[in-house]
Amino acid sequence: MLLAATIAFATIGGASAAQAAPASGPDALSRAAATTSRSASAALGGIPLPVGTGAHLRAAAAKPYLVSVDETIHVKVAKKRYDIRFTSVGPKSDATRIRLYFGTHPAQIAVRRLVRIAVHPHGAKATTLATTTTFRRFVVMLTGLQTEPLMGGQKHFTSRASLVAALTHGLAIGSREVTREYGAVLRLAQMSLDLSNTLMNGFRYRDDHGPDADLSAVATTHTTAGSGGYAGAVTLAGTADTFTVSATNTTDDSSLTETFDEHSITTTYTVHGTTKTSTVRF
Repeated sequence: MLLAATIAFATIGGASAAQAAPASGPDALSRAAATTSRSASAALGGIPLPVGTGAHLRAAAAKPYLVSVDETIHVKVAKKRYDIRFTSVGPKSDATRIRLYFGTHPAQIAVRRLVRIAVHPHGAKATTLATTTTFRRFVVMLTGLQTEPLMGGQKHFTSRASLVAALTHGLAIGSREVTREYGAVLRLAQMSLDLSNTLMNGFRYRDDHGPDADLSAVATTHTTAGSGGYAGAVTLAGTADTFTVSATNTTDDSSLTETFDEHSITTTYTVHGTTKTSTVRF
């Protein structure tokens, strides 16, 4: 369960790293920033997060807004495929509130608290299993429903019983464990946003100092406040076309690193000595 936060580059909704635009060319930094921003959205079950210019982010921060889960993930059970549908339900006034930072701009995000889960044979309307859980538990349980969490690969269960066991575990783990794992996911989402903002700072720095500028002088973003605040550091090094951005999180002994060049994007997430690495080549 300590790897629950590695859903960031996966998952449902939002583009995965595999779908991101190639990072080569003079706007590699801005494309990389978009990729890491989408990763933050994916970490929170695909809910949309504000993106864009400073003016857009300030506007989003000025007014709290409500979002809903509306996602489907696919799994294989033996030789059959199933679709697991997640949909927000319940009154809009019943919400889980998240405070994230987009650079210096805080944003209050309210997510409808309850999520309906329905399992269907792939492409069919028939429901084989259905239940309702909380948004926090939904985010945490995604780990057991995916393989290769960094890339969002399809999970393969050997039997229907193993799929049910994965769902049941996510629904039945203790509230203290849910709180711990949900906190790790929020920190990873904030780390992704910090990387995105740092990369945008690098883009502006490149414009001011030329394409061969040393990015080690770029001002980095590290958030210690809000729902996902963490102790640690953020670094950026390299050139405008080949660079590495990294966040070290000493709150739960984890790190998030993305390396971009003209041929590939490599994402590495480490927590408590376990490392997951994925590379997408262009």
